[in-house]
Formats: sequence, structure tokens, C-alpha cells
Amino acid sequence: MPEKGIDAIAMAYEAMGEMKQIAAQVAGEKSYIFSYGFIQGGTAHNVIADQCTLKVSFRYFDMEMAKEIKERCIAACEKIATQIGGSVEIDWKMSAPPVYNDNALTESFVRSVRKIIPEKLEEVPLRNSTEDFAWFLTKKPGFIFRFGTNHPEKGCTGSLHGNDFVIDEDSMLSAILAFAQFVMDCSDTAKE
Repeated sequence: MPEKGIDAIAMAYEAMGEMKQIAAQVAGEKSYIFSYGFIQGGTAHNVIADQCTLKVSFRYFDMEMAKEIKERCIAACEKIATQIGGSVEIDWKMSAPPVYNDNALTESFVRSVRKIIPEKLEEVPLRNSTEDFAWFLTKKPGFIFRFGTNHPEKGCTGSLHGNDFVIDEDSMLSAILAFAQFVMDCSDTAKE
């Protein structure tokens, strides 16, 4: 007698489509990721699920856009739950904010690195990935960089969070030398 149950999986299904549409409408041409990585509900094929858990990954650069998407998604989920006769609990937290490199510090570091390894420096393109390091950047200006993550000859081409990630350990010497150069350059600048 499915008509006597309140189908939590149906609520999650409706919410998935609605939230995805809200994110696309609000974001427009702005860069973002809104994806579902986890959905779990029910215990048997012939029993109406009384609960369903949905986990979302939402990555962005524009904080105002993210705030509007959050507010509209929460309102949509509450409306869907009410229409179906159920309820919803929402735990919307930010695992990490966007990474904003400080331009002046980044440029200074790049100049220092070029003194040590001018031929191997590559700029990482802008992307919607997250790093816990971003929390530090909410307190103090800084920047994020990588050493030893792209050396095809040594098999170092895997994604940082992938199971095939291998770091070029020889590049750690370059990192130490670059840091030392950066500290010396900053010290020289401070004296001027």
C-alpha cells in the first residue's frame, strides 16, 4: 500500500532535480560545481523508504552567488517535503571556502622560484577544486603552489587526491631552495 507511506526517496529525487536547476539558474555563466556524490535510502525493494540521505558537493568562487543558491535550495527542499507530506533536515556546511591566492605574494614567490628553477614553472589553471588550506587564507594573505606533481618521465601525473598520485621526491630539494630564496628575497625587500 504505497499510498499510505511517505516516500523519502521520491522527496530526494525531486530535490535533486530542483536544486540542480536552481544552481544553474542562479550561477548563469559563473563557474561552479554542484554534484551529488551520495544518496542512500530504504532497506528493501518492496518497502516505502522512510528516510533518505543526499550529499552534495558545491564548489564556487562567488560567495554571494553561493549564498543565494543555498537559500533557494533550502526553501525548495522544505517545499518538496511539505508537498509530499514528509519533513527535511538540512545540514548545509562549507567544507572549505574557495582558495584566493594573494596576487602580490604569489608574484613575489614566482620571481623567487624563477631564480632557482626557471624552466620548470607552470601555472595551474583556475579550477573548482577545494583545499583545506583555504581556511588559512581567510585569516592571512597567502597562496598555494605545488612542487613535484607533474613529471611524466617519472610517472608523476596523477591527480593529487587520486589513488594513482605519485610525487617526484627529487623536486623537494627544489621546493626547499625556492622557499629559502623567497625568504631571502622578502628579507632584502624588507630592508629596502
